[in-house]
Formats: sequence, structure tokens, C-alpha cells
Amino acid sequence: LRIATCGKAQYNREKEVTKLSLDPKIKDNSNRVLSGDEIFLTYNNEQLIELYIPSNGSATTPIKGYKKNDNESSYSDTLYFVDSIIGSKFIGFFDNGAIDSLRIHGMAQTLYHIFDDSVYQGKNDASGDTIIMNFSNNTLERLNIIDGAEGIYTPDSIATNIKSLISYSADHIKYFLKDKESDFLGNANIEQDKTILNSGFIKIDWQSNMLQALPFFENDTTQKSISPIIKEEGRDPMTGDEMFYNLKTKKGKIKKGK
Repeated sequence: LRIATCGKAQYNREKEVTKLSLDPKIKDNSNRVLSGDEIFLTYNNEQLIELYIPSNGSATTPIKGYKKNDNESSYSDTLYFVDSIIGSKFIGFFDNGAIDSLRIHGMAQTLYHIFDDSVYQGKNDASGDTIIMNFSNNTLERLNIIDGAEGIYTPDSIATNIKSLISYSADHIKYFLKDKESDFLGNANIEQDKTILNSGFIKIDWQSNMLQALPFFENDTTQKSISPIIKEEGRDPMTGDEMFYNLKTKKGKIKKGK
């Protein structure tokens, strides 16, 4: 179920396209709201197959969860947040009427909040030239940020045991929300406190808080090789062929290190 509101609506029966203008908004059954200067909806046999917002695109989704207690394993306080996406242009594709993917082009930014069994884990604020979001059963499953990808992860210190912000950048970043993993491809850079890691490829498993760094992603032969190098305040830089690092304990090991 979707509800569209606007000041003006035009329907082209031959092309099966509806144009919404004058403060158009579309709200679905998950309370996700899409808006922009104009919204174009394309249908096939009266079923929505594509959404196009040519300028000032925005999407917001209210979510809620629980905050883990400081001294107990249970959770108590209910938390309310709003996930958001903004960009110059939105293109959405639908499968059997349900959203399948959403592409955001031009100064794309996203803020989303992370939960594990409804317990709040932290928030991720990321941006890039292009963001591609893939959905399954109306739930965000994968997120790709392409060209100039960067962001800041703010963990909940009680739920994750990570006490400090993590800033990052790469040519291309892939988030696998279901598996709780992230891939950073091409000139990947991770910074936590005063420790900086740079490498051609970095993978983070957010469940174990383990980071793996390699010179390049093994399935990408076109990527420039950058050997992992870690810089810590007051210590000489260390480099090697492969590096492992725990974001929680801030300890790691290097293979064939120098």
C-alpha cells in the first residue's frame, strides 16, 4: 500500500506514467517517505515498476529499537530514530510491486541506524557520488557507495564494547547488512582514535569486530595494489602482506611484516 500526496498530478495513459509535482510525497506501509521536486511513476499493466525523482530527492524511514542497559544483559529504554537518504537524483526499481533497489546519484548521503535483535548497535553516516541500495522483503539488505566513499560509524559503547568513533574512506564501499560485514575497496582508509590503517582492500566483520587488510581484493585484478600499513601515535609505521586488527581490543597481527 502506498499513499501519494501532491499539489498536482498528471497521468499519461499511453505511456503509463504519472507525474507528481508541487510538494510530492509517497508513503508506503513501512512509513518510508519519498519526496523531491517532482516524482515520476512508471507502471506496467497498472503495477508500479519504476520511480524517478530528477532533483532534490529524499527518503526517510522511522525506526525504533531498544537500548542495552549499562549493567544488565537485558534492554530497557525504547529508542526512536529516522533513517535518511538524500541526493540529487533517485531511481527506484520495483519487483511485483515491492521495492527492489534504489539508486541515488549526485552528492548522495545516507544515515542509517544498526540493530541486532532490536538492540541498538550504533549509527552509520556515509556519503559518496553514487549510492545503490538493494532490498529484500522491503528491508535494506545491501548498500554500495561508489566513488569518493567516506563515512563515520558511531557505535553504541555498551552494546558493542567499541568505545570510539570509526571514520573510513575508500573508492568503493560495500555494506552487507544481513551478514554484518563491510568491504572497503581501493585506497581504503580506517581511522580509530589515533590509529590509522591504509590498504588496497579492507574487510570488517562487525559481529566479531575483526578487520582484515590485504593489498587488493583477490577477485579484482584491475585494482591498484596497496600493502597494508598501520600508523599508531608514538610508534613507527608497520606494514606487511596481510593484517588482522580487532576494533574492540585494538590489537592485531601482521603477516610478513616489516
